[in-house]
Amino acid sequence: MENLIDLTQYLPHREPFLLVDKITSLNKDGVITVFYISPDCIFVNEQHLNEFGLIENAAQNCSAMISQMDKFIDQTDVEHYSDMVGYISTIKKIAVHQLPKEDTVITTHSRLISSTHLGNSYLLNLSVAIYNENKDLLFEAEMVLFIQDNKS
Repeated sequence: MENLIDLTQYLPHREPFLLVDKITSLNKDGVITVFYISPDCIFVNEQHLNEFGLIENAAQNCSAMISQMDKFIDQTDVEHYSDMVGYISTIKKIAVHQLPKEDTVITTHSRLISSTHLGNSYLLNLSVAIYNENKDLLFEAEMVLFIQDNKS
C-alpha cells in the first residue's frame, strides 16, 4: 500500500498521537486513510479503540483535504495553498456504532459536502465514516474544517 502524501506536513500530530498510517486515496472529493490499531495505542481501552480515538482518527483524515486546496479554490485568491493550515471547527451528527478491536485495521472515508470561501479562509463541510476490516460501519459524523492562509 503506497502512501500518496506525507500527512505529517499538514498535521502537528506525531507519535503517539498520529492516528493515520497511510493515505490510500486522495482527491478533491474526499480522502481514504487506514490505521492499524496497535495494543499500545494511547486510545485503546479494554482492547478497543475508544470514542476519542475514533474522533481523532476522523479529524486527521479530514485534515488531508488541505493538500487538495488547489483543486477547488481560485488560485488568484490564495497564492500558496501549501502554506494553509486547517482546524476542525465543528463536529456534528456524530454516531459511534461499534468500537474497533485492537490489532485490527480501520479504514476512514471522508467526502467533501461543500466548501465556502471567506476572504483568505475556507470552510469545508465533510462527511466521515470509519469501517472495520469486515466493512462494518463503526463511526459516522460531519465535520467542518476551517482552513486559512498561514501567511495572513
